[in-house]
Amino acid sequence: MTDDYLDMFRACVTRDALLAATATYWELQAKRFEDALPRPGDWPGRATDEEPSAREAGLRIKIAACRNAARFWRHSTTETPLELTTAETEQQTAA
Repeated sequence: MTDDYLDMFRACVTRDALLAATATYWELQAKRFEDALPRPGDWPGRATDEEPSAREAGLRIKIAACRNAARFWRHSTTETPLELTTAETEQQTAA
């Protein structure tokens, strides 16, 4: 591995850690899981009768966990290490 690769890797790990320490990041993650929830009229494909409801339950657990993390960071006594707008967070997490 080259030094350039290791520097880039370290930068990405640091960026991800700083992003994960913001309420905005966790709200965005919750929104992504909400977008994945089944909608009325969705075609279930080859799923059994139980699979869609199990998938929805799993997504709702993830949404709640993301909202809890956002609440934690929003009300944390420590100062948020990185202030990002939602647009900046989306741009960084899409990479």
